[in-house]
Formats: sequence, C-alpha cells, structure tokens
Amino acid sequence: MPPRNGTYEEGLSGTNLERAGDHNQRVTLQAIRARGPITRADLADITSLTAPAIANITRRLLNDGLILKAGRLTGGRGQPATQLVVNPDGAFSIGLNIDRDH
Repeated sequence: MPPRNGTYEEGLSGTNLERAGDHNQRVTLQAIRARGPITRADLADITSLTAPAIANITRRLLNDGLILKAGRLTGGRGQPATQLVVNPDGAFSIGLNIDRDH
C-alpha cells in the first residue's frame, strides 16, 4: 500500500489489526523520533493509522514519559494542533561488546 503523502521513511507503516498495539506504539514513536516535532494529524497520515488510534497511542506515550508536548501550531483555523517530540530523558540504554579477544 503506497503512502498517502509519499514522504515517509521506510518501515513506518502501522496496522489496525487486533493485538497489534505494541507494534503501532513502536511505529508511532519511531515516526515522532524521525519527524518531530510533529502533530497527531501528521502522525496519522504517515503511519496510516486512524486519528483515534494515534490519540490513544500518544496519550500512552505521554503518560509513560517517552514523548513531550513541544508547543502548538498557530495560524490555522480551529484549535491549534499540539506538536510532539521524543523526550530526551525518557529512556536510556547501554551497550556492551564482549568477545574472546577483548
């Protein structure tokens, strides 16, 4: 299925299948990381997920502290859209390489 706007990175495709919430959350977080700051409407367009699915996923990510609100877009009609970014302090990781010779 081709992207709606033709401008998303490879592998950023969501699914609306039952029990695919973890996959959709990873896809959404990756889209925010790659494109942020980004609005929920843009996320829905990029991932091909529905607006309600994006609202639920971003609510979970906000509650878990993995993303942050980064202000609002102004100048359009209606309520200004909230922009989302990855929380730089939201998670940490460490890598370790152990091999026979070191």
